[in-house]
Amino acid sequence: MFASNKVRGGVARYESQLERDFYLLLEHDPHVITFQPQPVEIPYLDGAFKERYIPVIIPEYTSIEAVR
Repeated sequence: MFASNKVRGGVARYESQLERDFYLLLEHDPHVITFQPQPVEIPYLDGAFKERYIPVIIPEYTSIEAVR
C-alpha cells in the first residue's frame, strides 16, 4: 500500500513495482493535485466479446500546461 495525501482515503493499492514508482512520481510532482488508482471500469465490445478496460490511474493536474 502507498500512503499519499493526494489520494482520496490517503492510501493507494498497487499491483506492481512500476505502478508504485509511478505513484511516487505523482506524489512529488507539484503539478499533480490528486490521483485515483483504478478509478473506473469501462465496458466495451470486441467483436462479439464483452470486455472491460480499467485505467491504472487518472491524475488531476493544476492545468493543461502542466501536462505538456
